[in-house]
Amino acid sequence: NVDDATVTAAVKSQLVMDKAANLTRVDVDTNNGVVYLNGTVDSSAQKGRAEELARRVTGVAKVVNNLQVARR
Repeated sequence: NVDDATVTAAVKSQLVMDKAANLTRVDVDTNNGVVYLNGTVDSSAQKGRAEELARRVTGVAKVVNNLQVARR
């Protein structure tokens, strides 16, 4: 079992490393293996990308994507 703090850190590092999507403003919270993505992104593609990256992390049971797409 991977603890929530480790999962959160791993998800955040995945988001930051993905330079193309620029997901540095996404807030990540983990509770019992469930990852919550909060914040604002520029496009629905970024929203999907953030969820995809989070799902790849070991210890993630589920991803709850609460990201909002910014209206310009």
